[in-house]
Amino acid sequence: MSDAFFPSWVDGRIVADDAFAQAYAAVSDRQRAWLKTTIARHQALYGFPECDAGSARFSLRQGGAVSVHSRPADWCIAVLEKNYASGPRLLAATLPALLSGVRAVCVVRVGADDSWPAAVLTACELAGIELVADMTPDAAVSLIQEVHARGRGRVMLLGNHEQVGSVGQICAAADIAAWREPHISCLAADSAADKDVLRWAHPGVDVVEATSASAARALVAAAQKTDICRHAIVHLGTGQEGLFYWPQLSRAFFTEQSVSFTG
Repeated sequence: MSDAFFPSWVDGRIVADDAFAQAYAAVSDRQRAWLKTTIARHQALYGFPECDAGSARFSLRQGGAVSVHSRPADWCIAVLEKNYASGPRLLAATLPALLSGVRAVCVVRVGADDSWPAAVLTACELAGIELVADMTPDAAVSLIQEVHARGRGRVMLLGNHEQVGSVGQICAAADIAAWREPHISCLAADSAADKDVLRWAHPGVDVVEATSASAARALVAAAQKTDICRHAIVHLGTGQEGLFYWPQLSRAFFTEQSVSFTG
């Protein structure tokens, strides 16, 4: 059953409970531990919102007052390209919305006709995201347009930008706030890094030796944070290879604000 905020036609595209159960069983205890630790790290860094909405009024020195009204976005839809298979990165894109108080969160995979990667479905289950669906790109656009008519939301575009590009174009034209997952050029790892865990966490991304050149726009897994990490997206120390976090995302992105000036 879909969230009340989303249209009822989504129900016919929701992933069956059996698929979640099979995916959970296919993920090892150690891999589930990485997903749970990623959730715990986000909870520690973001915390939990003390309230869903609020207002603050400030008196101005030159006279008058300003009131700032804040509330979480009404909805968030993560759109995955058909081959998206990273559970940790999916969590890093959706947990900030959940921890910012967004109540209607949906994960949609576009253009796929095969089974879901086990790590992705397990990540959704552990995060409490129940609305997970397969759609054509056109259906995904229709969903976004319908929920946009009901309230202000956010779209997360994950994976191959060409496959989710049409969705991004619609968002731009409709003034819907969208975030594109940055491209990770490679996994730059030193000799101490657990490369098998890195490959599980980021399927399809090449693992290379950690150097100043390879670290640019990369995920660096190294025992020590050195100068080569300066231009990296994320540095993971030894024993942290299965975690992920997007430093570009913050609670502010998932917050709707308005300002009122009075005399």
